[in-house]
Amino acid sequence: MSTIKTLTTALLVAGAVAAPTALATPSSGPIHVQPQPVEVVQAPAADNGFDWGDAGIGAGGIAAVALLALGGVATLRHRSMSPAS
Repeated sequence: MSTIKTLTTALLVAGAVAAPTALATPSSGPIHVQPQPVEVVQAPAADNGFDWGDAGIGAGGIAAVALLALGGVATLRHRSMSPAS
């Protein structure tokens, strides 16, 4: 067994031994349960309209990709038009 496997096994065994056990003891006094008031929360109505914020993010992403592509094309054209040295 390799050193790493031995060390891992030893740490797992030590962790299992050192783990605290649950100590469930019954309550000595009577249990008084009070009913809790119920708070009704109404869910907001679903908005199925157009989200201009998401559209702006998408348009900005497309514009960034287009600018990068145009920059790459311009760089390749510039390199191909340059005289060979």
